[in-house]
Amino acid sequence: MRYLLDFLNKRKPLAQNPLSNEQRGIFLNSLIRLMNVKSSVLEKCSASHSEIMLMYISLDWFAEHGEYISAAQAAKMMGVSAPSVSRTLKSLEEKGLIKRDLDKNDRRSVRIIVTKSGERRVKRVLDFIFGTLDNVCGEFSDEEITSIVKLHCKFVDLLVKANERRTEC
Repeated sequence: MRYLLDFLNKRKPLAQNPLSNEQRGIFLNSLIRLMNVKSSVLEKCSASHSEIMLMYISLDWFAEHGEYISAAQAAKMMGVSAPSVSRTLKSLEEKGLIKRDLDKNDRRSVRIIVTKSGERRVKRVLDFIFGTLDNVCGEFSDEEITSIVKLHCKFVDLLVKANERRTEC
């Protein structure tokens, strides 16, 4: 953590914020722990983040539009390249979690159909996540939950906007 704190202290915007080194360290450690929880959840559910996201987006699209999502649309929604989605589709198809169907209007376009097995996998992950959240949220008052949700949404929105403005790593 020391290396990361030293690195952050050299960056003007973070160096000028009101958090102490200790508070920054606690916050960064918390973010890292949160990422590890996400990895642990997906590992327990035998799925990768990309696989679950792709199936979830596909199911959500179908529920909203009444048609199957194209691989290109899914890639755009996930913010990843078409080849990346193609690799994930191959993995999901090999596991029997999705089927690919050629678009009848555009033979170059592939539509994603989540199988019953894939839908069960997504539901299992969502049940696990929301079951855990229900247990954790029981430790907070309604007012605290409202504050957490508002602040979390604001935090994520700002991170997404900042990421969209970044052009290189």
